Order: sequence, then C-alpha cells, then structure tokens
Amino acid sequence: MQSYDWTEGLKKLSWEEVVKWAGEKKADKGRKIMSLLRDVMTVENRGAVAIVLTKGEPHGVSIMMAPTGDILTMCTCSPRGVPCEHSVALLWTCREAALEGRSLPQLNVQGVDMDKLLFLAPDDYEDEWDEDDGDEDEDISDICREFDDFEPPASFANSLKKMKKQEIIDLVVKVASLDEDIYDDFVHHMNLASENPALLAKSLDRKMDEFIDIMEGFGAPEEIGPELISLGEMMDKLQESGETEAVVKQGMKLWENVFQIMLLEDEDQRVEIRMLLADCMDAVLEACMQSSMPSGEKLVWLIERFMEDPYDILDDKEYILKEGGFARKDWKYAADALKEMLKSLIAKNEKGFVRQQREAQLLDWLEIAGNKAGKRVFEKALEYIAQATGNYSHLIAFHESTGDWKKAVKCIIKGLKKQMKAPNPAAWSLFNRLAAIAEEQGDELQALALVVEKFYFRPALDGYEFIQGMAEELNVWPSVQQGLLEYLDTGERPKSLYENSNNGGLSEPWFVLPKNKNWKAGFPYYSLLINTAVREKRIDDAIREYRRCEQEKKGGCAEIGASLAESLKKSHPELAIEIIQGQIIKCIEQKNSQSYEKAGELLQALKKIYGDLGRKKEWLAYHQQLIKEYRSKHKMVQVLRKLEK
Repeated sequence: MQSYDWTEGLKKLSWEEVVKWAGEKKADKGRKIMSLLRDVMTVENRGAVAIVLTKGEPHGVSIMMAPTGDILTMCTCSPRGVPCEHSVALLWTCREAALEGRSLPQLNVQGVDMDKLLFLAPDDYEDEWDEDDGDEDEDISDICREFDDFEPPASFANSLKKMKKQEIIDLVVKVASLDEDIYDDFVHHMNLASENPALLAKSLDRKMDEFIDIMEGFGAPEEIGPELISLGEMMDKLQESGETEAVVKQGMKLWENVFQIMLLEDEDQRVEIRMLLADCMDAVLEACMQSSMPSGEKLVWLIERFMEDPYDILDDKEYILKEGGFARKDWKYAADALKEMLKSLIAKNEKGFVRQQREAQLLDWLEIAGNKAGKRVFEKALEYIAQATGNYSHLIAFHESTGDWKKAVKCIIKGLKKQMKAPNPAAWSLFNRLAAIAEEQGDELQALALVVEKFYFRPALDGYEFIQGMAEELNVWPSVQQGLLEYLDTGERPKSLYENSNNGGLSEPWFVLPKNKNWKAGFPYYSLLINTAVREKRIDDAIREYRRCEQEKKGGCAEIGASLAESLKKSHPELAIEIIQGQIIKCIEQKNSQSYEKAGELLQALKKIYGDLGRKKEWLAYHQQLIKEYRSKHKMVQVLRKLEK
C-alpha cells in the first residue's frame, strides 16, 4: 500500500460519516472518552496508534485512512476491523489535531510493514520482523520499545488457531492459576460474553465492588473514568437482558458514592465524571421504570433520587412528570409518602442549611405530587404544608383559584393566628390580602374595619388620612373619627364604634390584631392627637391636648410644642409664640448644659417666627430680657450671645 498524507482526508471528515462508520452509540461513547487516550502517535502520516485507559485495563487501538477515504481499524477490545468507541476516540482526536494544525508525535516503525501488522488477515502474517536498528529505539514510545519481541493480537490469534481445543483450554487454565486477579478477570469476561442474565448480574456486582474499593482507596481520576464507562456498558447490557432489579440495586451502590466521586479538585475532571455518571444513572432510571416495582413506589424512588442530586447528574424532573406515565393514584401514593417524610423531618427538630434544603425539597415535591393527584389531594397536600410551615400562601391561592373565598378567609385567619405572634412581612401580606378579599366581595365596611385594625396596631397620620378617605366615601366618618380619637386617647379599642354597625358604625373585623408589644409612645398619644387636630383646624382641641401634655409632664412635650408652634405661626402667631416661650423657660430652669442647648434651639425657632412676622424689635427686646434675667447663668448667657449674630 503506497504511503500518503491523510491530513486533508481528516479535515474533510464529518461527524455524520463517523456515526455511519461506527454506529451512533459507539460514536457518542468515543467522543466522551477522548481524554482517556494516552501516547497518541501518527504512523507514516496515514494512520495513528494509541493506548486507551478504559475498562480497568489499557487497550491498544490503531486506525488508518486509505486514499479512498476508507477507515481501517484494529483494537484489542474487539475483532479485527470492527469499529469501536476507542477507534472513534482516536480518529476524532486526530481530526481535531489536523483542523487545529497541531503535529502529533511520529511513531518510529522503520523496517516494519504496518499494512501487514495492522490490517491483513491473521493467516497472511509472515515472520518479516527486522532486527533492531540500534540507537533509534530510544525515540520509540514506551508501548513499542520492545516492538520486535511483541506478538500483536492478530498474530497471537493466528497462533491460537493452530492449537487444538484442549491445548487452548489447558493454556487458559494454566494462566488463570498463576494469579487470582487473572482468574477473576477470565470469569468476568466469560460472564460478559454469556447471554445468561444471572452471570451478567454476578459480573456487574463484582465490577461494582471493585469500583467502590477504588473509591474508598481515593482512586486517581484516571482510574474512575474507565471504571464508570465499564459499569455503564454492563448496566446497558444487563438491562437489555431484562434484569432490571439487578441494575437498580447496583445503581444504588453507585449513587451512594456520588458525593465522593464528585470531590475531584479539577473542574474538567468533574465535568467528565459527571457525564459518565449521568450515562450510568440513565440506565438505572430506565431500569427502575421497567422493573416490577409497584408504580407508586417507582415514583417515590425517582423523586428521592432527584432530591439527592446536588450535582444535577440526573435528567430534568420533566422526565418523570411528562414521560413517566404515572396515574393519579401513583401521585397520591407519592404525596402520602412525602407527607410522612416531612413529618419525620419535622419531628427530628434539627437545624441548619441541610435540614432547610431537605424541607424545601419535600415541600416542593409534595405540592407537585398533590397537583398531579387531583384537586382534593392537592388541597390536602397544601393544607399539610400550611400546617407544617405556617405558610398559607399556596393554600390561599388554591382556594381563590377555585372561587371559594370563604375557605380562603379561614386559611388567612389560621395563618394570622400563627404569624401575628411575632408580626413579619409575610404576616402583614396575609392581613392585607384579607382586606383585599373583603373589598373584592363588596363588603367595604369590613375592608374599612380591617384597615382600622392596622391603625390601632401602629397609629400614624397617613393611616388616619387614608381611613378618613375610605370612611367619607361610606358616609361613616363621624363615628369612625370619634373612635380613632378615643383610641389615641385611651389605647383601647372603642367598643361604641362596633355597637351600631347599621347606624354609622363598623362591623367586627374578621381578625382582631394583637396589642403591639413594641409600641413605646404610650397613650394618650399626644403628638398625633395634636397633629390631627391642627390638620382638621380644631385649634382649641390642639391647645387643650398640649396643655394636658404639659400638665402630665410627658416626655417629648418640648418637641410637640415646637411642632405645634410651627403649625400655628401663621394662623395663630400669638399662640405659637406663647408655646415656645413657655418651653424655653422650662428648659432654662432645668439648669444643665443639655437643657440650655435645647433652649437655644427653641430660641432659634422663636427668632425665625418673629422675623417671618416682621416683628424683629419684639425679638430683640425678648432676647435682651432673657440675658438680663439669667445673667448669673454663664452657660445660658453664652447660648444667648450666639443668637446675636
């Protein structure tokens, strides 16, 4: 065969041609194991050889491309000329090198007829091996250093053909007796070649135990990949033979070691191992689906595997949701099983991220299972989730979607009873939803009563104004206003507001909020009583409440007075001036540096009011009067002097 350069042929080679040559399954596997090739070398620019670390033992593989584009191959894993995944891996590696312009090492085979060595039938071999060429051996790869003394597989097969059957049996027995591992390997390959499912299962069990031993011994990454490929092939074959239970059993052994397998430091190695694991588990999932396990148990088994999959090794869960073909009764069985798992988890009362993640997974799957099982089971599942977690949002949404607003209200009230013990954003969201349902159902007085409850919990001027707007539209503002002011005065819910619901009052709210334990302002709540009075131009009420505040010597009275004075300075300037002057005197009489500073702030505010009113002379007179009256208080005089600027 005349030598030629195969580079151009490699560049033109398409993946479709490779699939046609080797078959889709072998082609896909070959592409995945390219990283397992070692000592890749080209032969006379028309072929290549390599070692493949797979199936727990190295394989020698060679390929050659004829000028016609035909691809010839030989591998120690399969009969001569039959394409395998190893030959695909080598071929595609050489193609990528050709496209990238990379040169691969050349194998020195001077004096060797590569056509006869690799591609002729065993009967055509002759003893044409030349003697070594001395120092040139030093450039040959390790796999060919003893090339002249090595009998290639095809030649070895030729030798075996010349032996009698009994002689071959004796030879095999003798070799097997030399080493226990060799014996086990013979048995393993005999089982694989057998069509007996029981022997296949036994061989897979042995191989799985070997793999686990490798993992427990912290096997090197280059060992893990080939072992997983081998396990995947064996699982496929055993599944095809109908031994699905055996595949599931061995798959669980593999699955229990996933975390240890994925602890590899190299990211590329983790990606590769994840792909190989996914191939193995695909066979396991398929075996589970084909097994004699009851369909409900199958579904639970699959869900558990998905919940245990932090590396996303398994297919998307749509696999079991859309393609599983599970009936409603199966999903009901799964919902009941998930409920028990959740009960058990809650009973343990454990803390931490792992526990939270497990609970979240169980809740998600319980909701999915309930939804798939039908309306009634879905409702029960959501009820259990609500009771277990205190989160009623999903159950409320379910009742609202079915138009049963009364059940939705009951659920909200149950949720509020739990969550309002320590109010949080979720609790307030529920309460707001309650008011929204009342409004949607046309019960506007109930919606108003619930808004008033929020005001009782946290009184504020904007809340007062919002309630006024709602109450005026419903023509109940006078009674509601009276009730709000009564509450601001006493801190107690005004019973009178709810006694005449048919005559300007409110109906009892669906949910009464608890007392606000964090409320520190106390009652009477003078600042809001005064602010509402000023806003509504009830000046006499504002002054009366301020006088009450002064008499009771409530904390913050000075600030309240300053705020009131600011509000009154245009409409009632004399009152504003009187209030501030009274607060100034009280501060000075406390006789300490802090109170003097506070007096200075009030004086600054008073100076501004006099200025705005165009009464600067009155301010100067009042200022001089204070300096004269308190001249013995040196620190206070310093404060007064600063105001002269």
